[in-house]
Amino acid sequence: MKHTVLVVDDDPEIHDLTRLSLKKMDYQGQPIELVSVHSGAEAVSYMQAHPQTPVILLDVVMENDHSGLEAIHAIRGQQGNELVRIVLRTGQPGIAPEKEVIDDYDIDGYLPKAELTQRRLYTTVRTALKHHSELKELQYHRDTLSYLNASILNLHGAPHIEECLQRLIQIAAASVPSELALLYFARERVGKPEEYFYYQGPDSIADDALAEKANQLLETLLAQQSSITEPTQFGEGYLTPLILAENKGLGFLYVERQINEALVGQILPILAAHAAIALVLY
Repeated sequence: MKHTVLVVDDDPEIHDLTRLSLKKMDYQGQPIELVSVHSGAEAVSYMQAHPQTPVILLDVVMENDHSGLEAIHAIRGQQGNELVRIVLRTGQPGIAPEKEVIDDYDIDGYLPKAELTQRRLYTTVRTALKHHSELKELQYHRDTLSYLNASILNLHGAPHIEECLQRLIQIAAASVPSELALLYFARERVGKPEEYFYYQGPDSIADDALAEKANQLLETLLAQQSSITEPTQFGEGYLTPLILAENKGLGFLYVERQINEALVGQILPILAAHAAIALVLY
């Protein structure tokens, strides 16, 4: 995946100098892709079509004396894009004074072209990419926690145990996308053993292949179940025990994915804890 920097300027030489200054730049091991447009209106149209763009290098004076500022207003206000980082570059700082622009507009930098060096441009763009990455991660955390909260409430409202478990595997698969999500739960009810087994994977895997993979993995997990009492990396994935109070049932949630993000590593234990409370009611 490339990190796109949108260059907005009506001067072709500025585009050439920008490419020369940033030609060897990458971020987090991925290359920087520069996209050039030549007016504020083009910038607004591009951002409407590509809202995930991380950074804009934006001239102030193009179609008119304030076209860059008008573009900021459209991108931030009308489009509601708060994540893209915007760096103003101007050859006429008197038209858009630095203090007033920084106070009145949500921008990440102000670069007078007369004072612009290759090093300063490089540093500014890299800092803006870092800020975008941090804001994107924060937004992901907010969205994930919001989804998780709503899903847990839905989990507790299931009419019977089969529905509760089906909702549980769906939440796990949606919260932690992976090649395979697997749920096993067993209990004894009125002197009779009950077992429940559900799995889910991406549509790209054929049903027969997914079923075979899920059943083979289930055998391996059941053989190790008694020795795993805490969430842990297991083989190619992450395993979370599902243990009900007073020995009323036990099982596990498994996703075939290496867990590197701290938030993702907390999702399955949270789900398992709420599921243990909900399942006691059935």
